[in-house]
Amino acid sequence: MAKYGWHLSDSASQPWPDAVVWDQYWKDHYDFILARGFALRDHWRPGSSMLPSTGYDASLRRPAILPDGMDARDTRNGRVVMIRKLQTSSFELQLLTALSTRELREYPDNPCCKLLSRFCDRGDPATTFIVVPCPHDPFRPFFYNVDEIMQYGKQVLQGIAFLHTRNVANVFPLPEGMDIAIPFQYDHQSILNQPFNTQAYKRPQNILYYLTHLRYAVLQNQREGDSAGSGSDLRLMRTPDTSTEDQTVAEPRDYLLPDDLGKLSMTSESRTSESNCNLLSLNLHGNDDPPTREMTHDLRRFVFAFVRYLRIISSGTTLSFLAEFEELVLGAAADGDPPNARRALNAWCSLDKRLSFFERYLWNL
Repeated sequence: MAKYGWHLSDSASQPWPDAVVWDQYWKDHYDFILARGFALRDHWRPGSSMLPSTGYDASLRRPAILPDGMDARDTRNGRVVMIRKLQTSSFELQLLTALSTRELREYPDNPCCKLLSRFCDRGDPATTFIVVPCPHDPFRPFFYNVDEIMQYGKQVLQGIAFLHTRNVANVFPLPEGMDIAIPFQYDHQSILNQPFNTQAYKRPQNILYYLTHLRYAVLQNQREGDSAGSGSDLRLMRTPDTSTEDQTVAEPRDYLLPDDLGKLSMTSESRTSESNCNLLSLNLHGNDDPPTREMTHDLRRFVFAFVRYLRIISSGTTLSFLAEFEELVLGAAADGDPPNARRALNAWCSLDKRLSFFERYLWNL
């Protein structure tokens, strides 16, 4: 398994690029967030005797929470959520919002986390808070059988392919220094909804995994094989905000509108909903395009962080059949013919179909 070594030294494998939002910030914004319908834990309530920390490692945030986020509860229904503090002008915010439009939410392969709410900090217009499902470690509880492993891998590859065919890459980063680096996780609330006696060893049935963030994402120009940047130099359209029904503040926002070449164009708010259907539209080349360097790295990170990791810790030869997939992604790349995400997904599904009932459900992990 060490045949194809690879040093994870690209930008999507470096430490989280932004400053950690420390606990004192959340304590200072407790009442502001509560007024929007979300209650932080009592540790951050004004007057609490629990002194907040100043660093990420010592923070009271839960392990799966991102460095710019904090867990909270929706005061209307008790749902556990994550609130993130983003720059209003950030490319990630614009991308998450575009992927949350009605037109793109209807795609079953859309891996973006659902935006439950979004509101601005009136005292700091450069800051926007988003509310998303609270993420849960995808390795807890550990996979019960091979079928759960294959379903996770299939959903991850479907999500990567969905974004790659819309010219978005660096969507499977592995940031250093985080407790849970893998970005595809699932809703913590789904674990809480299970009977208590099954929460420790069985994950929910028909579970849906999603991307918790797109902090490292970049647009790609596949025709030229380079990156179109991370958003700072992109032209954007202005449209009314249509994120979700739970939104606290309705204001005009910037949305991504790739034209037929996958680049971005400027349009007015008078454009009809038909134009919204073109948000992050498919590139012209179809699903057989060779991947860019960043797209290849997404697949290789998936192999190293998930496939190879499971093969190492699994008992005996239980997952040895995944060596074929590893060879496709790493071996073909070494030979100068790396697969794109669609090809990798098809290979994964082919392996899945070849599993017998015994292999799928009864093999020990």
